[in-house]
Amino acid sequence: MKIKTSAARQRAELADRLAAPSSAFDVRHDGEELTMLIPDPATGRERSIFISRFAVAVNLMMPLARGLHLYAGSRNVASIRSVIALSKQLGSGLILFLEETDRREISLAGIDRTFLLAFRNWLNATTNGAARFKPNTRAAYFKAVAQVLEHLRTDSMLGESVIDANEMPSHGVQKRERSIKEADADLLEHELRSIVKSAGRAVRGISERVRADLNLDHSTSHVSQLALQRRAAVAEVRVHLLQGRGSWTTIQGVDPGLAQRILDLGREEIMRSARPEPEELVPFIVLFTIAFRLNGGVLMSARRSGFEVRSWIGGERAFLTAYKPRARRRVTASVAVSDDPTNPAEMMKLLDEWAKPLRRLTGSLTLFQFWSPNIPHGPAISVDTVARPDVEATLNSALRRFLARTADHVDGVIDASDITFSRIRKAVLDLAHVVSRGDLLMVKAAANHTSAQTTSDHYVTAAGMAREDEALARAMNSHARMIATRGSFDPRRLTDEPTEACTPGWNCTRGAKPSFDGSRGDQQCLAYGRCPVCRHGSIDFSSPRACAQAHLLVDAIERAIESMPPASWHAQLAPIRNHLLRVVLKEFASGVHKQARALELPALPSPE
Repeated sequence: MKIKTSAARQRAELADRLAAPSSAFDVRHDGEELTMLIPDPATGRERSIFISRFAVAVNLMMPLARGLHLYAGSRNVASIRSVIALSKQLGSGLILFLEETDRREISLAGIDRTFLLAFRNWLNATTNGAARFKPNTRAAYFKAVAQVLEHLRTDSMLGESVIDANEMPSHGVQKRERSIKEADADLLEHELRSIVKSAGRAVRGISERVRADLNLDHSTSHVSQLALQRRAAVAEVRVHLLQGRGSWTTIQGVDPGLAQRILDLGREEIMRSARPEPEELVPFIVLFTIAFRLNGGVLMSARRSGFEVRSWIGGERAFLTAYKPRARRRVTASVAVSDDPTNPAEMMKLLDEWAKPLRRLTGSLTLFQFWSPNIPHGPAISVDTVARPDVEATLNSALRRFLARTADHVDGVIDASDITFSRIRKAVLDLAHVVSRGDLLMVKAAANHTSAQTTSDHYVTAAGMAREDEALARAMNSHARMIATRGSFDPRRLTDEPTEACTPGWNCTRGAKPSFDGSRGDQQCLAYGRCPVCRHGSIDFSSPRACAQAHLLVDAIERAIESMPPASWHAQLAPIRNHLLRVVLKEFASGVHKQARALELPALPSPE
């Protein structure tokens, strides 16, 4: 007979208190284990959450369990994994703090600002100069307590005992910089290009084979005898498939003659033309991921009814609406329609015909999942996402196998062992970052995010961060140059012109390095108006805008004689004016001069 220890007896008593009719909790205890049943936010089914650690805090156990229950029912929680993570964070953070500081008897009312500041100091404490917890861990442990308190404020019985939101301190942890390992995890442009080429080549090959074997083009003339035999064999396999006996083992048993013909024609190709196999769906999902900027897991749960082609501003676009579980909302993305086999509209036409027997048999409503428990050998990359939460991990494994198999046929070297659909999506969004020159709102729109903070925190690559740093440095240098030249150099007037040179219309081969005396070596050149006679200056003789800027510089130099001593003007600016009139402007063709005269540009300030 097993005798209960005092700790086990305490857990049993607490479980009885929590399971009382007034508490609305379903708590169970089995020896040392204490669990609470909470409905899964994604499925509604009850799941067990371990809360044995909560028993350390006798007076806090019920409030913590209640807060966890309220958190599970909130709108922002997408899956039971979030609830489990919060429970673990409370146990590893708050409960450990109560144990080590001998605060086990504290009640909900005792969690005031002073207590929370002490908790924060404990999280941030260092030993021999080393922090006990990493920055993100400290922030997560403090945030877990804040989330529970936030939900307890809404409780009719416990809300009055919770600290006011205005008195809550922040976690005080600075955002952690991305590590070198995380930066290395970003796909490079040539790697993304290789993946696209590999997927495109695979889709074109599959499309050509399947269209021929299913006779989707309805061609009858100039068809070889072998092609007709393949079509007949594929058609018979699809008939067996509709009757629920489409696996190779079943066909061998019920139709030996067909099985022999399939072997003669090539078993693998015939079976794959009859129905889509898991590995052959991967390149389609890759191209859908790139076109619609969605993760593979979201695409796997997307409904076929969410895909449609509509007329849009004089053309056609393919629209895909899918549900994002983490955001708990539907998003819509679109792409232009073309007749290329790798276009989503053409790929969906092929998939509709290719998977028609499977859809009829299984009743599948999704884009890429054709699985049924009644078909043991039914092809699918994964099963239902509700029953299998690891759908994305399974899909990523299929992606890596596909890339490993096609690695010899793509340009560049790819380490397929670490490629995921989320990395592909992030690389695609980085292209939006490049095109928009770092416009975060455009990247946010491309990613279908509701918050720009989400885009900034999780979808800006290391290369994107470097581009942002470079853009900030250029802006700071341009601002400093504008101040130093007293507005003579104003980058706001240079819409599509290079800003390396100090004179509008000119290019500079040295950029930040000064070419004339008076500029320090640690700043950009400040010699406004001197670029025409500088050995590092150059101008595009085919550009009407550059020609117009050269004319405006002549006017600005001629105006300067009114504010400068004649001797200084003749010594400093007259040689530049003469060089412009006698050399530079004569190099422009007459057609360029004509286009330059049609431009309306603001006058340039006079050089000093």
